[in-house]
This record gives sequence, C-alpha cells and structure tokens, in this order.
Amino acid sequence: MSKFTPPFLGSAYYPEAWPLEQIDEDVTLMREAGMTVARIGEFAWSRMEPEEGRYELDWMHLVVETLGAANIATVIGTPTCTPPAWLTTRHPEILPVMDDGRRVSHGERHHRCPNVPVYREYSERIVSVLAETMETSSAGRSTTRFTRTGDAAAAATSVTRSSTNVSPSDSTTYPR
Repeated sequence: MSKFTPPFLGSAYYPEAWPLEQIDEDVTLMREAGMTVARIGEFAWSRMEPEEGRYELDWMHLVVETLGAANIATVIGTPTCTPPAWLTTRHPEILPVMDDGRRVSHGERHHRCPNVPVYREYSERIVSVLAETMETSSAGRSTTRFTRTGDAAAAATSVTRSSTNVSPSDSTTYPR
C-alpha cells in the first residue's frame, strides 16, 4: 500500500539546476505550500549522462528520498526531450529540420527528432538505465512502478506509455 494518496497538488521541480545543498530548503517550501507531488527529470539528460555511457543518478536518489521523507510523491519524467550536447554533436541528424531546410540548433525547444533511429536507441538506453536505477531507490521500493511496454519510440516518450507508431523517416519537418 502506497503512503501517497490523492488528491495531489504539485509542480515540476528541477533540482539539477541548483546546488544539491538547496534540496532541504526547497522541500520545506514545498511542504509549506501544501505540495504532495513533484515531477522531476524531464530536462536532466545532460546531468544524468554527462558523457556517453557515464551515468550519474545518485542526485536523483537523493531528491526522491528527500521528497519521500517529506511525504511528497515523485513523478519521474524521462529526459528524452533534451538530448545532451555530446549526443547532438556526435549525431547532428537527431536535430529536426524546419520546413525552410534549416536544422534546429542544440538548445532550441524540442531539439530532437523522435523518428531518427539513433535518437531512439540512445533514448531507450537512458530510459532503461533510469528505470532500473530508480526502481531500487529506497524511497521508491514500494511506491515506484515502471512498466516497460512498447518499443524505443514509446520509451523515448515515457516509461509507462504504450507503443506508438512512428514514421521511419530520418527526420521530422516542422512548420515555421
């Protein structure tokens, strides 16, 4: 039985953007505001995998455990909407192409194309590592459930989302 029960009141929380020493103060302010859930991780790929194959997730465990100790549930988002600079530099084909032929630059909003096979491979890798690692979090043992369904495209969107049909084209063209 989970200790977290509705109704939930929460918001996004980006601890990767702040010194870890600030977490206790942040969580105190969240409790004072009546928050019962925080969403984390969706923009943190570069913090989770600062270079290819080197995963740093201890800070995620600290955040989940600190939130859990304050009775704040955690929703862990996949970081796939923001591939790190090392990845888009190595594989620029991941960056979408606009309808005028211009390739989006790293750091622009939605700077990835989910149809590119190499993007999907790296997305599946980071999502798998995140799910396997966070499933063993002491705060998450009884409260975190990861469902591995679908293919890499689904994993690139969410650990819990069902399979989606994605065009096999190498890049997506977005309107201006």
